[in-house]
Amino acid sequence: MFNLKYFSIKKVIIFILAIVLLFFSMKFFEKQQMMTGECSSAYLSGAANWSLGTPWRVNNDEMVFFEKLERNNKLNYRFTKEDNLEHYNYNAIGLLHINALARNIFFWQGDLQSIISLQQLVHVLLSFWILLLLKSYYHKIIFYFLYVINPIILYFVDFPYYYFWQVVPSAIFIVYLLNNKLIKNKIFLISIIFAFVLITRPSTLFILLFILGYIGYQEGKIRAVIAMVLFLGLGSLLKPSASYEGWHTMYVGIGAYQNKYGIEMKDRSGFQVFNRETDKVMIGGCKQNDNSRIYNDFIKKKYFNILKESPLLLAKNALLNILQSYGIGYKVNMMNLNYLSSFFGFLLIFLLLYFNQYTLFFAIGFAGASFTPYFPPIGAYMFGSYMLIIFAWLVVGTKILNKIRKVGV
Repeated sequence: MFNLKYFSIKKVIIFILAIVLLFFSMKFFEKQQMMTGECSSAYLSGAANWSLGTPWRVNNDEMVFFEKLERNNKLNYRFTKEDNLEHYNYNAIGLLHINALARNIFFWQGDLQSIISLQQLVHVLLSFWILLLLKSYYHKIIFYFLYVINPIILYFVDFPYYYFWQVVPSAIFIVYLLNNKLIKNKIFLISIIFAFVLITRPSTLFILLFILGYIGYQEGKIRAVIAMVLFLGLGSLLKPSASYEGWHTMYVGIGAYQNKYGIEMKDRSGFQVFNRETDKVMIGGCKQNDNSRIYNDFIKKKYFNILKESPLLLAKNALLNILQSYGIGYKVNMMNLNYLSSFFGFLLIFLLLYFNQYTLFFAIGFAGASFTPYFPPIGAYMFGSYMLIIFAWLVVGTKILNKIRKVGV
């Protein structure tokens, strides 16, 4: 009895210390990282002026004022409800709803700071949910240090933008795998959550479909069909038409690796060629302007010309992107590290296939499938994959150790 009580107290103490260390780490790596005021202000102004049944409307005067603030003042600034509003439809709307929730929960904080606080809270809940489900103490320790308090992970936890929310489907998927039991009608709650993830980060569509399809297959055909219809229907209903197109991203993505076209992985690579070859001027940003449609058509044509002229270049880029999406991602101007990431990615792919871990193989693949064919897996884009990759290494690492023990015996 004494020993059981001792170990129970010991576990509680370790649990408390782990949470304290996590909160300390999150605050330590909170370095006022944020998107430009132009990109974030539309969400913040929209949230302040949003009510049920109303479209996305913003106050441009207050947005311009916000963009001129110092970084610290931006974090602590709260947008106000105004009457002089204009419609906005450039980006996905999901982050607006997240900010509306955050600014009401953390009502004493600025809008950006409230998003950070909400993301930190969700990070803690998801991380410790998984930690409690992991059976091996070694797995708990490895996952804690490689994911929970990893500075790369915490950078995006403390980054008040939609990148963080890509982790939600990955966490739900891992929890489902670890629980290893049917959830029955709870799958419909997952459908609703996934619909909100979709309108926050539309590039998660493939991984959302895969996870929901996998869970639905386990739960039965009827629940699977209803869950999928609910997800797609709600996602379509909540998602307004957005004017942003991805041709600029596809063109700039060519610059991730050496190419004969002089393209760099910088926004200005697309804008400069447009400004040089037309009599128009494109600056970029997160707002629709008079030349946006002309620019999209122009850069789309440029991309397809390169695809037609150098298909092997784009195929090579896509291969490296896919390998790195199973590795540690892509870092701008660090090609040696990127090739090392490609090697780690290849190794993980090989081990997942060797040990018949097809579910994790496809999950990681679908997590990056919406962008790896044309854009490298930078940290912001593949944030939702990191949890899956670390979990996959825990699985294959255990398989390797078991195989070694058998050979030893």
